[in-house]
Amino acid sequence: MPRKSIEFDPFLAFVNARGFHIASSAIDNDAIARPILKYILFWPNLATEALGLELHLKCLRAVRGNFEVGHDIEEQYGALLPEDKAEIEERLAHLISINPHYRDYKERGAYVDIQSILQRAKNMYTDARYWHEGKWPSMDSHGRIGNAGIGPLSDAIYELLIRLHPDWPERLRHFKINHYDDGQQPT
Repeated sequence: MPRKSIEFDPFLAFVNARGFHIASSAIDNDAIARPILKYILFWPNLATEALGLELHLKCLRAVRGNFEVGHDIEEQYGALLPEDKAEIEERLAHLISINPHYRDYKERGAYVDIQSILQRAKNMYTDARYWHEGKWPSMDSHGRIGNAGIGPLSDAIYELLIRLHPDWPERLRHFKINHYDDGQQPT
C-alpha cells in the first residue's frame, strides 16, 4: 500500500523540528544540572531528540517535494536525494569532528557513523515512549541503543535547510503562533 503524502508549509515543519531539537537539549542540560534526574529523563530525552531528527528529515523532504508520512527515520533518510545525503554526511562528519563530546566515543563502544546513527534512531521516537512495556528502540550493528550522533545529524540537516532557505533563521526568530478564528495557518 502506498504511503500517504500530505501537503503543508515546510517552514512550519522547520519550526517544529527546531523546537523539539532545542527541547531535547534542554532536557539533557537539566539532567546534567540535576544528576538525580539522569535516568528519569533518559527516555524522554531520546524520544524528543529522535522526534526532532524525524521532523528535520520530513521538513527537507517537504522542501524537495517528496514528503511521506511515517516515523521510520531510516526510511525517511533513505528517501532523500543522493546529493542531499552527501551534503548531510559531510556536514555531520564536520560537526562530530569539532565536538569534544564525541572525541572518545568509538573507544567507549559508541559509533557515530551515519549508518549506526540511523539504525539507533530508526524507530526511537515511537519505541522510547513505551520502554516500560518492554518495547526497546532499535540497536545499531554494534548492539548499542542511544542517541549518540542524533543531535549533530539534526544540526547537519538544519544547516542544509538554511542553505536552501537562508531567510528561515530570521523568520524563526520572529515566529509566533496566533490563534485564528478563520482557520489560517500560524506565521
